[in-house]
Amino acid sequence: MRAITQISIFLLLLSAMGLYLGGCVHEPDIIPGNPVDTTTNPIDTNSNPCDPSIIYFNDQILPLLQSGCAIAGCHDQITKEDGVVLNSFENVIKTGDIKAFNPGGSKLYKMITTSDLKDRMPPPPMNSLTADQKKLIYDWILQGAKNEVCDQPKSCDTIAASFTIDVLPIINAYCNVCHSGTSPSGSISLKNYTEIRSFALNGKLSCVINWNPGCVKMPNGGAKLDACKISLIDAWIKQGSQNN
Repeated sequence: MRAITQISIFLLLLSAMGLYLGGCVHEPDIIPGNPVDTTTNPIDTNSNPCDPSIIYFNDQILPLLQSGCAIAGCHDQITKEDGVVLNSFENVIKTGDIKAFNPGGSKLYKMITTSDLKDRMPPPPMNSLTADQKKLIYDWILQGAKNEVCDQPKSCDTIAASFTIDVLPIINAYCNVCHSGTSPSGSISLKNYTEIRSFALNGKLSCVINWNPGCVKMPNGGAKLDACKISLIDAWIKQGSQNN
């Protein structure tokens, strides 16, 4: 009788264990660092996103130098006026007498801020850099005059291109050094919405940035705008060149 009782107890224990194990639900392992995309949009995997507090040479400084200084007859690769070439990071550092963390001691900064028109860059009749542009170069040198790089967003949303957000910053960075002030290059001024819209409506803006046959290649002396910038400007033009 005692043996039967022990067997019964053992069977009851097995049954209880089976119910307990059957009630457990094991969630799949989630590996840290691999986020699960629960939407239909791809996950942004940029390993080095751009930091708004950092000045990026190729994106913010070089366009100003190429359009206002590294031009034919001045500080381009051919003329090399005074031995200064300002068409790349390497040449700017090598020939521009840059003192990292010391804007006031850097020849490049002195050249863009001097009141002596014989030494000022850009040279007359071109306009001086704006206060914001000078500050940008000042801050870049103050940060160490580094060639910082970052991963630009992979998407280029042209569905609703904005003049204020998309177009104007491109024009200011790549065109305004030459095309503003009292004596704009080619008598083409692009300092505000009205002037930019006029240049867009006659087809010339798209023509010069796309480097179409028969059009002057812009930016002058610089590399062609990347595909996203060109697409944004073209989309804005096609959408009616609105002041949005």
